[in-house]
Amino acid sequence: MRLRRVVVLVVLLVLAAATNWVAECDGTFLRSGQARVKRKELATNAAKVAERAQREYAMRAWRSVMAKRQNLTSYPTLNSARSRQLANTHYKVITKASPPFVFINEAAQGSRRYTGYSIDLLEHLASELGFTYEINHAPAGTGANSLVDDVRDGTDGINLSIASFTITASRSKSVAFPSQYFDLGLRIVVKPVTEEPSMWQMFVPFSAGVWGGIIAAFLVVMFSFVFFEAGTNDSEFGHSKCGNLFLGMFYTFQTVVQQLSVQAETIPGRIVLIGSTAFFFVLAATYTAELAAFLTLTKVELPIYDINLDGTIDQNDLTSFTPQIAVLQNSAIEEWFVREILSSDAAPESATYTKCASFRECIQLVDDGLAGATLIDGPVAEYLLLTDFRQLELLGAPMNLQGYGVVMQHDDSNVAAFNEAILGARESGVLSSFYAIWFPRSTVVSAGDE
Repeated sequence: MRLRRVVVLVVLLVLAAATNWVAECDGTFLRSGQARVKRKELATNAAKVAERAQREYAMRAWRSVMAKRQNLTSYPTLNSARSRQLANTHYKVITKASPPFVFINEAAQGSRRYTGYSIDLLEHLASELGFTYEINHAPAGTGANSLVDDVRDGTDGINLSIASFTITASRSKSVAFPSQYFDLGLRIVVKPVTEEPSMWQMFVPFSAGVWGGIIAAFLVVMFSFVFFEAGTNDSEFGHSKCGNLFLGMFYTFQTVVQQLSVQAETIPGRIVLIGSTAFFFVLAATYTAELAAFLTLTKVELPIYDINLDGTIDQNDLTSFTPQIAVLQNSAIEEWFVREILSSDAAPESATYTKCASFRECIQLVDDGLAGATLIDGPVAEYLLLTDFRQLELLGAPMNLQGYGVVMQHDDSNVAAFNEAILGARESGVLSSFYAIWFPRSTVVSAGDE
């Protein structure tokens, strides 16, 4: 009698611990299921934006051509008294390819033709202020910080640079920036992976450890029931030992599916049935909720997701995925990433990231599956995703909101004139006209910097 009490107590403790364990697993799995649903919603929304942008892409190209033909990038001066203000000033400009802000097209006899949002702005400023300029092309792979240093040092007579330079505190210490002419923030670019359903997904809601615990609980219930009932319950048991074990397994399975037909005659047996029925009920509810999340027609998995479940993907989520992220080296993005992500308290020790030499290389690494995501300037990301990388998507809202600016020397006395002209171009709608030429209407201004 004492042995039976000890066994009942042990079984109840095992079932209570198992029920608590499964309940905790339930919360964990449900939270992960919510994260997957949220990631799927984000992917669906991004796909809708991309599809809408693709429909307008052809129209954007047509508008750009027509705008060029109608000389929309040559604007009358806003102040005739100011139009010849810098008539005797000449700037030696250095730039680099940074679509859609700077395109460099090889022309006949080795010459180059420069176009783009920033080039249109340079032409407008020259028309507005009256200065002349010549453009030099930096070698491929030259970092933005290197061009800033060239302006600071006056290398080969360079005294101005324009492309897609983010205005930062560290850069402002060595060079001057007039008012920013383009507002932006950093964006996350990822390549979603679709996973087709499989019959084996029925096992996915629980990990191997949980399945092992379920099997162990099943065996505990089966042997306990046989132990308590085999010598007393002659209406149900009374067969050979193998037969009794088979019946114990059958009745335990009935408790799993909540279709119990056996009548326990001993108090310990009834306690085992009550405890096991409650345990397997919790288990079934957890499994059903998780299975519904997995067995969808098509599941979209994203390498970076809202791990904090705060409703948005931001820099707080990035700390958990740093080894998967490609970052433009020798750039303001890298400075921000190291300062805000790698150095944060939430980042793991010895966190690493992948370096790339250009925006296109960063995105190519994501497209090739060599990086899970990249952080690049929003407008550049939108342009590249609308042209050469339409299978990629943007995640989350813009981060590290800043702006692009013209790089000038600290001792340049014309910074104030540039500042006034840029503010005038913004207020008069000139910058909006540039945007209509070089960006589709369906995109959103965003992303971080070079």
